[in-house]
Amino acid sequence: VLALTSPSFDIAVLELFLPLLTGARVVVASPADAVDPQRLAALVRSEGVTVAQATPVTWQHLLAAAGGPSAGDGAAGAGDGGGGLRLRLALCGGEQVPRALAGQLCAVAGEAWNMYGPTETTVWSLVWRLTPGQQGPVPIGRPIANTTAWVMDPQLRPAPLGVPGELCIGGAGLANGYHGLPALTRARFVTAASGERLYRTGDLARLTDDGVFHFLGRGDNQVKLRGHRIELDEISAVLRRHPAVADAVAVLRADDAGAPHLVAYVVPQAAAG
Repeated sequence: VLALTSPSFDIAVLELFLPLLTGARVVVASPADAVDPQRLAALVRSEGVTVAQATPVTWQHLLAAAGGPSAGDGAAGAGDGGGGLRLRLALCGGEQVPRALAGQLCAVAGEAWNMYGPTETTVWSLVWRLTPGQQGPVPIGRPIANTTAWVMDPQLRPAPLGVPGELCIGGAGLANGYHGLPALTRARFVTAASGERLYRTGDLARLTDDGVFHFLGRGDNQVKLRGHRIELDEISAVLRRHPAVADAVAVLRADDAGAPHLVAYVVPQAAAG
């Protein structure tokens, strides 16, 4: 199992404890390996890694370094997605998975899964197995064992099938709250009309009649980039403090290859020319 994630990031729990619980071997990537796709691909091959998890952008860079096409080149067919890179299990999460990348992961791994879950519900909460030939946006799937998931309206009532609402999660993985932040804990950890304690993710989703959850975006200006939550309004506020800036806005945009980047736009003060 490849241990790629910093121990300060919640998904490192899987990389460190799952292999120890099952008798597998942990292959620890150094910080230099983690930021260099060529070195990471060499480590995976030389150490015989069979299980790995990463964010979509890391997978895109790793597959490209291993000799496969970039995710922007379209879905890969069987055997052509990783230049000889073969895994038993590939897990992808932290942000929305592009359909083209899903096809590539299916080409290089015996099993590939889209994983969804905020830190507040203990790493992963919903999962979806990726299979070749699927079309459209990649679902976030169904809840894992001992986990509940609901699409709620603003009054915390279950939304009808197919109707967008806020994704709320409960179950054994639910955190107690935020340490030292009682107001934020009350706002995000709520009790539904059923009496169940839930975490309001702030993510918009819809539930289809086959029991599958589909991610629709955020209900606010928070975005995820390389697995990290970023508040765009905070960036804009800091930019507006500059004496030469009259107004500013930060957004998440994709480049020509489909890779997401933070971009800020500013309106200069008239006196700044």
